[in-house]
Amino acid sequence: STADEKKTVGWIESVSITTRDLRMDAKVDTGADFSSVHADQIRYLTRDSVRWVEFTLRDSNNSEHTLQRPLKRMSRIKKKTEGYQERPVVVLQICVGDARYPAQVNLAQRAHFKYPLLLGRSFLSSRFVVDPGAKYLLEPTCHLNDPEN
Repeated sequence: STADEKKTVGWIESVSITTRDLRMDAKVDTGADFSSVHADQIRYLTRDSVRWVEFTLRDSNNSEHTLQRPLKRMSRIKKKTEGYQERPVVVLQICVGDARYPAQVNLAQRAHFKYPLLLGRSFLSSRFVVDPGAKYLLEPTCHLNDPEN
């Protein structure tokens, strides 16, 4: 695909996750391999012998949204200091501009970060070009609905 088929995003974008109501600012990070989101109250459940994760996300207005998703895998994230941290990975529908994309997102403790959602290269590549001097180039306008919740 050529560059002009790709949408341009800034280094910060407003996106919505799974539903129109769950809107948050995302930091676009070409230095990160994968995407992650700040999640609270993470717990594991089993449904029909499939492992699921229940977790709470906060939108831009600080409202809580509790979601449940099948556990895709556990990821090992290298810590800044030493060793690794295991994080659950789930698939979330992320709306950027007028299109939504499935994204594998790891659930992290990102409370000390300014932006709750980090969009990494695996999500960006083949879809977007990043303009590091711009922000809020695309308004999330998808009609997202979430049959699972």
